[in-house]
Amino acid sequence: MFGLYLNILALSVSVSTFAVLAAAALQGHGVTRHDLMVPIAIQVLLTSLVFIGRELVRRYEARVAARAFIHGIGAQLADFKAVLLHHRQGLSKGFRTWNS
Repeated sequence: MFGLYLNILALSVSVSTFAVLAAAALQGHGVTRHDLMVPIAIQVLLTSLVFIGRELVRRYEARVAARAFIHGIGAQLADFKAVLLHHRQGLSKGFRTWNS
């Protein structure tokens, strides 16, 4: 996922840099580092926020899915235990009458 982040960041920074250079060329003035720093900082900030948000949502959904999975297994185990206890009582009576 870090590789995807770097690829998207490189693409967005290069597009914003190209836009700044094209605008400067059309207006006929030279480009300073301050002209490039603001769009790059904005791109880094936005891309980082999107990926952090995406990771937080992914972790939350994984936690919710795990809770639902555990709850389902817990209910199945409780049902199985109830059936097993009920079945065991019937078997123990059957074995006693058969053995005696």
